[in-house]
Amino acid sequence: MATTAVAKPRQISRLLFVDNIRVYLTILVLLHHMMIIYAGTGGWIWTEGRQDFITNALGGWFCATNQAYFMGLFLLIGAYFVPRSYDRKGAVRFVRDRLMRLGIPLAVYS
Repeated sequence: MATTAVAKPRQISRLLFVDNIRVYLTILVLLHHMMIIYAGTGGWIWTEGRQDFITNALGGWFCATNQAYFMGLFLLIGAYFVPRSYDRKGAVRFVRDRLMRLGIPLAVYS
């Protein structure tokens, strides 16, 4: 009686704490932009709400605190996964995928 080994497909486990950080940062970006609109801090094309001292002071503090870390943390998380993606796809496919994902929206926006 011969036994055969069945190879299980390699499961790529998700880093749930990274997903949680990304959800938190996404919500923070939305709150940040709403605060710019309603507190009148920053140079936004549309402002709304009360423009008194307390609202501007709290909104300015909230936006300044968030700007100190949230975009940098998004970029750090994205950069953490680049080597694995690059190794899996190879140079040509990686660059082509990045151009498709980032270049097309940039061209449309421009």
